[in-house]
Amino acid sequence: AKYLFGASGDKIPFTRLDMSEYSGPTAGHRLLVDSEGNSASWIQQIRSKPLSVLLFDEIEKASGEVFDILLSVLDEGRLTDRLGRVTSFRNTVILMTSNLGARVGSSLGFGDDQGVDYRSEVRKSFRPEFFNRLDAVIAFSPLNHDVIIRITEKELAELRSREGLERYQRQLTWTRELVEHLAKVGFQSNLGARPLQRFIETDVVAPLSKWLVEHAGNDAYQLQLDWHSSSGFVVRTLELSQ
Repeated sequence: AKYLFGASGDKIPFTRLDMSEYSGPTAGHRLLVDSEGNSASWIQQIRSKPLSVLLFDEIEKASGEVFDILLSVLDEGRLTDRLGRVTSFRNTVILMTSNLGARVGSSLGFGDDQGVDYRSEVRKSFRPEFFNRLDAVIAFSPLNHDVIIRITEKELAELRSREGLERYQRQLTWTRELVEHLAKVGFQSNLGARPLQRFIETDVVAPLSKWLVEHAGNDAYQLQLDWHSSSGFVVRTLELSQ
C-alpha cells in the first residue's frame, strides 16, 4: 500500500477485514452497516481514500451473502449502500488471503508444496461467477528455515520496545540457541507460525519479567538471553557497550 500509494505521516492507505467475522447470520448487513446505521467504517475509508489497498483476510470463511455483495465490487468496481450512496473501488487494489489448498500436502506452509494446484483448489471452493472475477491466484512460497529464523528474530527484536525495558533502558541481546529453540517450537506444521508469539511470552517474557523483578535496582548492564536444552531459559548480564 505504501509502495503504490504512499503514506500521510504514519497513515498508510491500507484497510483489512477479518472475514471470519462475517460468517454468520446477517453477515451481509454487518458488512455494509455499522451499529449506528451508517456505512461501515471500511466503506467510509475507501470513500475518503479510494487510492488504497483493501484486504479481505481469510475470504473463504465469509458467508454466501457476503460473496453476493462482493460480486458487484469485483465486477463493476462499485458498491451501493442501503441509502443509495455509491462507493467507487475502481482505484482500489483488492487482495484476498486464504488457506485453501494449504492442507492438501503434508504440511501448512513448510517445505515442498508437493505440486499442489492452488488455483484449482480455489476454483473448487468458490462459485464460478466469483472465481471468474479474480485477476490472479498467487500461492505463498513455503517457509524455509532461514525465513523462520528471520521471523523469530524480528519478533524478539520487538521486545526491545516493551515499556518496561525502555523505561529502565535495558539493552537486550540473544543467542543463536534461543532463536533456534523458538523457531523449533513456534512453528508447527498444522498451525504455521501462529504459536510463535505464545512461546515467546511463555518461554522468554514471563521468566525475563520474573528475573527483572528479582534483580531490580541494578540497571548498568546489558541482558543476554539464552536457552539451554537442560536448564531452559537463561539470563546473563554483560557490561553495557560504550
